[in-house]
Amino acid sequence: MRSGLLRSGVCLAIAVCALSVAKAQYTTQWTKVGNWSVRIGVQPFAALKECFLLTSTNDGSFFRLGFVGMGVYILLGNASWQSLRTSGKYELEMKFGNATPSSINAQALAFNNNRKALLVRLDDEQSAGQFLRQFSSEPNVSFSYKGRTVTSVPLSQAREAAQAMFDCMEKHHALAIQ
Repeated sequence: MRSGLLRSGVCLAIAVCALSVAKAQYTTQWTKVGNWSVRIGVQPFAALKECFLLTSTNDGSFFRLGFVGMGVYILLGNASWQSLRTSGKYELEMKFGNATPSSINAQALAFNNNRKALLVRLDDEQSAGQFLRQFSSEPNVSFSYKGRTVTSVPLSQAREAAQAMFDCMEKHHALAIQ
């Protein structure tokens, strides 16, 4: 039961952090690397600081990358994704460049402005490390649902952006969400 509550608490913390995408007063841009924004999120009524990467794609989607404990989270969203069922679970395929796609699980979240997004968590250090290696070296990552590409994110300068995010975390003593 405790792990279920902890998991729910982490999902809530990520959802609150994700809200800062839409609420500019809770985030500040620390630096910009190409199309990537390294941002600092400060949650209201808390001392929690989080450094994360944010970019948008040509189709109007956004892609956010941050840390959760020893893992990473990815938040994907698009204003046109209104058919997502809040709290619904979706099995996606994630494909880096020409690599073989891998199955990942996502959960739909809804925000105050009725926008919806998909939250993907790679909770263990091994999965997170593999993701970060590919993120830093491949030309793009695409996400598909039932064989249809829902968005593709160009990864030019992703290595430099990830390094800037690590620098932000070190400088601001920002911790991963626990």
